[in-house]
Amino acid sequence: MRTMSLLTYEVRRADPGVERQDILELWRRNLPHFDPDRYSWLYQTNPTVPVSAWTIASPHGGLIGSAGLISRKLRIGTQESRWGQ
Repeated sequence: MRTMSLLTYEVRRADPGVERQDILELWRRNLPHFDPDRYSWLYQTNPTVPVSAWTIASPHGGLIGSAGLISRKLRIGTQESRWGQ
């Protein structure tokens, strides 16, 4: 008989200001050519701030992934609205 154990991962909304160092460490481990200045632009100085961010943590608590959503203003006809990219 084979036994399987299920791992539980945690996906949560992140605060890019508070979790900056953890996310940058994740990027360093997984993106060999990453630029820390890009993080600053994405989450602090880009013209569409605020940006939404999420992280994924392993069952042991370490970050294994992150994602961000940048908003953009779009005009359709006379209506302006925000969309995510």
